[in-house]
Amino acid sequence: SIGEEPLPYAVVESMIAGTIPIAARVGGIPEILKETYTKRFLFEPRNIEALVNKINEMASMKKEDVQSVGAKLRRDALDTFNISEIERLFLFIFG
Repeated sequence: SIGEEPLPYAVVESMIAGTIPIAARVGGIPEILKETYTKRFLFEPRNIEALVNKINEMASMKKEDVQSVGAKLRRDALDTFNISEIERLFLFIFG
């Protein structure tokens, strides 16, 4: 994506699936990835060379490392998008 997306579903779905997203640094993507290891796979929009470099970087990782990072990313996503916590925060703010 090269457009501003406040909540990019493809990135969130990737996280929940335990896969590492390679994405442009736009909209809410950096905020969603926070300070996770996977933030290193963000690149500037329209920078094809940077995209190719990120793909090559991930392709050079060991399978076990990709799986480990993906599993941690999934746990982080489930914590971030925990419906009970979101409900609690809404009630605290607006209740």
